[in-house]
Amino acid sequence: MKSLCLILFLAIGAMPGCSHFSSSARQQRAYAKYVRKSAVVREKRQKQFRQEKAKIPPAAPSEPQITTEVSEAPQTAPSDSNN
Repeated sequence: MKSLCLILFLAIGAMPGCSHFSSSARQQRAYAKYVRKSAVVREKRQKQFRQEKAKIPPAAPSEPQITTEVSEAPQTAPSDSNN
């Protein structure tokens, strides 16, 4: 029974048209796995971001503040008109 399984396995692996063992099929499966994993991580991060955003209280708009300052004007030097 073991030898029959071994022969069957080798026969399948030797077939050039078997899509399970070709390099392009392996690459396609690896890419599909990567896409699924990335989607799961993205969803998890979006959910975490929504939860963090819900914790932040909305900011109330404040009144504009105008600051003014009064200072004395600089004094000019007396002009000498007797030149």
